[in-house]
Amino acid sequence: TSGEVTKNIFLKFYNKTRLIEIGSSRGEMAIKKNKNAPYILVTPEGLIEDVDLFINFIKEITKKIKKFKFLIRFHPVISKTQIKERVSLLKNNPNIVFSEDTLTNDIQKSSYVFYRGSTAVFSAVIAGLTPLYFNYDEVNLNPLYELEDYIQTIINVEDLNSIKEDKIETKKKLISYCKQYYTEFQISGILNLIK
Repeated sequence: TSGEVTKNIFLKFYNKTRLIEIGSSRGEMAIKKNKNAPYILVTPEGLIEDVDLFINFIKEITKKIKKFKFLIRFHPVISKTQIKERVSLLKNNPNIVFSEDTLTNDIQKSSYVFYRGSTAVFSAVIAGLTPLYFNYDEVNLNPLYELEDYIQTIINVEDLNSIKEDKIETKKKLISYCKQYYTEFQISGILNLIK
């Protein structure tokens, strides 16, 4: 498994001797956001429908609320043609920026992460960003569903007016959980499998 959280999930179904916590390279990421970072980092999944869902919602937000700046990060599987089309449609909107940078740098520029099913939320939360879950429909895609009582949910444009940075206690709880979800990669787990 990728970490302690996923290991505990599998323990409900499998014998302990059949499970090995190998960890993940994500467990080694050490990013810190910059103080007063200006952006809300937007992390759609690798489906163009999900990208369009976020873009259309953010367009509505920027028409009504001018104080937010959004940094949209495309999943690597989205084609360059699809990216170009969407960038050209919104190039005149000063509140929307399309990232061409690394995840690390995007996280450092942001104070919030706006997500649905994207696992980039784990790295963002570990770095200190406040998660905002986009609850578009009844299907819960939140990878942090076990902590949903601690996560601000966005359903409509007006919800953005009430967002606030998480308190220190909440941040610590979220960071601890995310660090256990992707623990540090352990080569010994793989070597033990080969023996």
